[in-house]
Amino acid sequence: MLAEMKEKPDPRIFQLWMLQGVLIGVLFALGPLVYLILSGIFGWPWAPGIMGLSLVVLLTPIFSYTVASMRLKKTGFTLDEHGIELQKGLISTKRIYLPRQKIVSAAIETTFLMELFNLSALIIRTQANLFKITGLNEAMVKKLSQELDLYPETEGGEPSGRTEATAPHYDFDDYE
Repeated sequence: MLAEMKEKPDPRIFQLWMLQGVLIGVLFALGPLVYLILSGIFGWPWAPGIMGLSLVVLLTPIFSYTVASMRLKKTGFTLDEHGIELQKGLISTKRIYLPRQKIVSAAIETTFLMELFNLSALIIRTQANLFKITGLNEAMVKKLSQELDLYPETEGGEPSGRTEATAPHYDFDDYE
């Protein structure tokens, strides 16, 4: 029936995670900058502000690269004929198996930063939880949704004969 499909996120997600790390570094740099401004006003020593700012500027790229690399290595999913296994983590790997019959609905999420890299996330809803597969390009989302039969079509490419009562519920409001 369906051969096992192992997928990793699109490599552009690495760039997105690096950008997020740099933005966090910019926030951390605000502390030493405020200190430097106040030291000029109140006559405080300026060396701690310079050292703090230097430390943030030097460590932000290293930290961002390390975290993004570790996340990329430990993130992915495996799809087989019975369900999907999600893997994610930073230091340790968390694996979750979702049987097909437990999947209630799905939604596609795209944040502003994801749009810049032409990526999206597939949110899978079960009766108990929500699960998110991040870093998917358009082809991966289409392939995954077809394999999981989330958006079924007939042979002619037309939507299947599902009625509103039998169709899965794709509502973004439920996720928030």
